[in-house]
Amino acid sequence: MEEQNENFFQKLWSKIYDYFVLHKVNKKKATTAFLIAFVLSTFYIYLHRPPADFPIGQVITINSGESLQSITNILYDAHIIRFPFVFRSTVIILGGEKRVIAGDYLLDRSEGPVDLAYRLVNGKFHLEPINFSNYRLFRKKSHKFQ
Repeated sequence: MEEQNENFFQKLWSKIYDYFVLHKVNKKKATTAFLIAFVLSTFYIYLHRPPADFPIGQVITINSGESLQSITNILYDAHIIRFPFVFRSTVIILGGEKRVIAGDYLLDRSEGPVDLAYRLVNGKFHLEPINFSNYRLFRKKSHKFQ
């Protein structure tokens, strides 16, 4: 597996190098552009990672009528998000500042603030509904025998 990764990176580096040589790209501009892209992507990844102690398997309850600020504080205090600003900004960008869907949300996997904001705005609970139809049939049958 490591050998395949090594070959992939060698081929990628070779293509990048060939492109720079072929197009006579200014090395200073290319280096600056690469560094800016690297710093921005590293910053983006750092802000969007979930906390190390993310509570997988926990159910978080969002009550009806709660403000975005209180929801953010609840998630931050429960170690579900690391940066409240990123979560709050994402909810606002998704248009959910006033329409976060109340309910119980299962944290079945580690998620960053962007994924979590999407779930809360769109009501993706990740909980399976309970089917009561068998219970009702059983109750009707037992009622007939009495």
